[in-house]
Amino acid sequence: MTTNRNIYNPLSAVFSGVLSAGLAALILYPIVSVLFDKYFHFMGYPEGHEQRDGLIIAFTLALWFFISSMVGGMICTLIAKNNEWLYVFINMIVVVLILIIISEGAISVQPNLGGILILLMIPFGNMAGKLLGSMIKRKRTKKKEDGSPISNNSSS
Repeated sequence: MTTNRNIYNPLSAVFSGVLSAGLAALILYPIVSVLFDKYFHFMGYPEGHEQRDGLIIAFTLALWFFISSMVGGMICTLIAKNNEWLYVFINMIVVVLILIIISEGAISVQPNLGGILILLMIPFGNMAGKLLGSMIKRKRTKKKEDGSPISNNSSS
């Protein structure tokens, strides 16, 4: 009976991480679409605006991928019982493969510097989420060991 749970824990950790990253991306999508509508133009603007607007779009996309991946890495870490780094790494690979499939290979076939930098936010976000999830896990175990709730208020 315990062997079945040991098999399903990695699958549930990775699946939950990918699902939560996707949900976080969907939640943040309205903000990203507003910024895209405001700063994404093709022509009709004086020179100089394209570079600034391109940087704003690249920064927005990088932040979007980073935050979504951080949520996915944190959830994956919280669900995993052991080998957290391995599951977070698998989570990263699955998310990158999903993005390549969704973009119909445009990310891998026609890479550009902006696309590569944005794609690098996925591993960085997953690692940050793993560290955040580990901190939460430590607080939980400390709370269970002490038997008292952990408070942020310092009483003098």
